[in-house]
Amino acid sequence: EQLLSFHLFTREGAAYQLRRSVPHLFYVGPYLTGRAAAICGDTVVAGPFVSLVPVPDGLDFFYAAFERNAGGSNAWASVQEFHFTVEQGGIGTGLQPSSIGMAPDTLVLGYPLALDMEEGERVKVYHRDPANLSLWVEGPGLTGMDMTGVGGFGLSVDVDGPVMVVGNYANADLRLSVFRKSGGHWQFERQVPTAIGWYYGFLPA
Repeated sequence: EQLLSFHLFTREGAAYQLRRSVPHLFYVGPYLTGRAAAICGDTVVAGPFVSLVPVPDGLDFFYAAFERNAGGSNAWASVQEFHFTVEQGGIGTGLQPSSIGMAPDTLVLGYPLALDMEEGERVKVYHRDPANLSLWVEGPGLTGMDMTGVGGFGLSVDVDGPVMVVGNYANADLRLSVFRKSGGHWQFERQVPTAIGWYYGFLPA
């Protein structure tokens, strides 16, 4: 086990200053964790990380949300974690993608290799809690997509206003699935073939 530090910087003039180091996140054996982060205003979401909490038949991974000024100062504070289980010793532990998409009021997280979720549930959409804007609550899921032959749903995610794209593969073809928000729900619109491999990040624009 090795200690993994995650660093937050803020820009001051022409330079970036280190504001927060988080040294309690772990790198375990061959498990590649904490490889991505998304920032929007005073919110950062990073991960996934391994928590080392024992779970049956797997490892506990999590994404972590940080807020600036959450403690009444200019510091960054960890405010929320989003946990899921990945098979221990399987390909998932070594290649668990970092799937984070964020807009001011929308957070999208992909859990493509989670054991504790069905294929069609492996993308979660969250919105800010009206009672506490530092926290996120799960909202309506994605609907309307035929999951027949689909695998790795949530390999990557991104969101821009009313449009969301999700990386997956369908019958061995790599795809981007496009969803559009209508009436408070995210409805499947179409799939777009792509030649970008998920092993190399598979990050949709």
